[in-house]
Amino acid sequence: MLAGLIDYGAYFAVFTGYCRMYGEPNAAGDYEVHGCSHVLFLFAVWIVLLPLPEVIWGRGIGKWLADLHVAKAASFESPPDALAVAKRHVMSFIEVGMCFGVLAVIVILSTERRQRLGDLWAQTLVIDRDQPLPNES
Repeated sequence: MLAGLIDYGAYFAVFTGYCRMYGEPNAAGDYEVHGCSHVLFLFAVWIVLLPLPEVIWGRGIGKWLADLHVAKAASFESPPDALAVAKRHVMSFIEVGMCFGVLAVIVILSTERRQRLGDLWAQTLVIDRDQPLPNES
């Protein structure tokens, strides 16, 4: 959970900074960004912060700080392929973006190998290489 909080906290910081820098204050004192040009920038930042490091190194900033890796569930090889990482992060839009992470926590606590929906779909695990692997005696 710490790794996820760090990763999404970093993205939220960039998002908030972008809105304050390029947005306009509204009547409520919040900032609004108009048009769609910002979507491409924010999507590029999302790719660089979250999926891309997992494809290259098997972990992003949060997992690096927590000493965790994303690995293929069948072989425990890290990093997983780009399709598996894409599946993990597409599902994160639902788990985090639409449900504020509640769905992810429920699924993680309900699965034997502590996988979230994105991991189940992508057939991946988040592992600590210093700990025994799930289902190992």
